[in-house]
Amino acid sequence: MKADVIGRVGGDPSLGAEDLFAVAAIDTRRTRIGDSAFRIHGRESRFNIEFSKKETPLGPARILLEGDFFGAAGNQITSNSDSFRLRHAIVEVGPLLAGQWWTTFYDPGAYAETLDFAGAGGQTFIRQGVVRLQHRFANGFSIAGAIENPEGRVQFGPAAAVVSSRDTTPDFVGNIRYQGAFGHIQLGGAVTQTNAPNGVSGDEVGYAGTLHGRLNLPFLAPKDNIRFQATYANGATRYIQETAGVTAGVLPSVFYNPATGQAETQKTFGGYVAFQHWWTNELRSNLVYSYVRSDLPRFASAVTFKHSQYGAANLIWSPWADLDLGIEVQHGLREDRDNARGRQTRVQSSATYRF
Repeated sequence: MKADVIGRVGGDPSLGAEDLFAVAAIDTRRTRIGDSAFRIHGRESRFNIEFSKKETPLGPARILLEGDFFGAAGNQITSNSDSFRLRHAIVEVGPLLAGQWWTTFYDPGAYAETLDFAGAGGQTFIRQGVVRLQHRFANGFSIAGAIENPEGRVQFGPAAAVVSSRDTTPDFVGNIRYQGAFGHIQLGGAVTQTNAPNGVSGDEVGYAGTLHGRLNLPFLAPKDNIRFQATYANGATRYIQETAGVTAGVLPSVFYNPATGQAETQKTFGGYVAFQHWWTNELRSNLVYSYVRSDLPRFASAVTFKHSQYGAANLIWSPWADLDLGIEVQHGLREDRDNARGRQTRVQSSATYRF
């Protein structure tokens, strides 16, 4: 169970997400220092059910079902009801996994620890339908390949809305991982296809590549570490969170220029680095920096998202293993194609108890 208390300053409080820090939704048109908002919620609380067997003809097996309350927004006037939603639903038998799970492109072990539910915008953060085969070698290496649920997005001209493509082909995703005493490194890749809507010719192939890792720093403190990700996406913008379609001002996978009839895939780079330091066995801090930049086509609208930066610093106290009490400062910058900028600062305090 998790309780969050959030205060924010800067930007237009009528825009963006109250319950998480969506940097891509920061207002760039009429930002005023002093605009503020306040929110208390428990929507990140979650439940899961898991059953497992140690042995089957194919190896260990398990099923997992998990959900949280970050579904459709509830009524804050009286009941503060929030919808329960599906997070994970998988069956895993030996090397085969099927169901809704983290994309094979993503490395949960390199995720930066933030109290903010959204976290670093330069990360990959996708749960989707997956059919995956994975093989673990005895020397610390593993390799995985998957077909995954597609979701291409297209835009016709600078003023048009971003719409979904016809999605006739799954995403093909894979990774190679090495786990050692130093930590781990993971390389991932994805190939996508964005299909133009009915009546428009032209299908565009996209791709993305990523490097994740977590490196131990025992010379500083026994549990200190650095976590990082660097991703380049061409026509596969949703594999970077800031341009994945969960916030305002998102980017399509493909721009179609109605004046010329030509298509252009969107190119974006994103990444983050996070340093975790343990002051004691019960007290730790995380410093996180994220950067995202898009190479926009010439005909993109002036208000199109181009660049963002995100920083967070927190202090988390765990008096015992099941309980986390923390406070965090977050700051974000959004820049549009015409160089208009908006900033926002948040302070968040959270209490989490794990059963």
